[in-house]
Amino acid sequence: MEPVSPSDSGLAFFRRLKIIEFKKSFSKEQMDKKLPSKLKLEASGILNWCIEGYRKYCEEGLEDTNSIRGSVQGFIQRNNPLVEYFETQIKVTNKQADYITLHSLRESVDNFSNELFGKEVTPAQITKFFRTKGLHPKQKREGLNRIRCYQGIKFVEEEQFEIY
Repeated sequence: MEPVSPSDSGLAFFRRLKIIEFKKSFSKEQMDKKLPSKLKLEASGILNWCIEGYRKYCEEGLEDTNSIRGSVQGFIQRNNPLVEYFETQIKVTNKQADYITLHSLRESVDNFSNELFGKEVTPAQITKFFRTKGLHPKQKREGLNRIRCYQGIKFVEEEQFEIY
């Protein structure tokens, strides 16, 4: 079962998200029909175990397991269009000569997100996401005009047209 998709695909949501997958399933024949009564007999021990776990959590905190990290990463990949977009559409070159204007980036992200995910991505979400990649909008002169752009990146498709 897939978790509910967040209405705001901001990074704060994903930092707090914890997914615990239960991969084992049981057939009706394998089900322990007496489990509720067995658990009821062990209720005080289960409660003590929970209290001890909570005490440890308060003292030491809780680290995510590799399984939780992997599940969250997979969920992010499936639900945040910017992750998929950045991995498939953007090439980081770190060359000042390579740049993408904010206008063309927004247009490209909108087309990508609407086509593949059926959802809008706001300019603020784009800026926030690109900041996590160490990219900040800059002002650049192009002839007599000044343009806002991200330097050091280009669209992947532009690579196909370069002449060596």
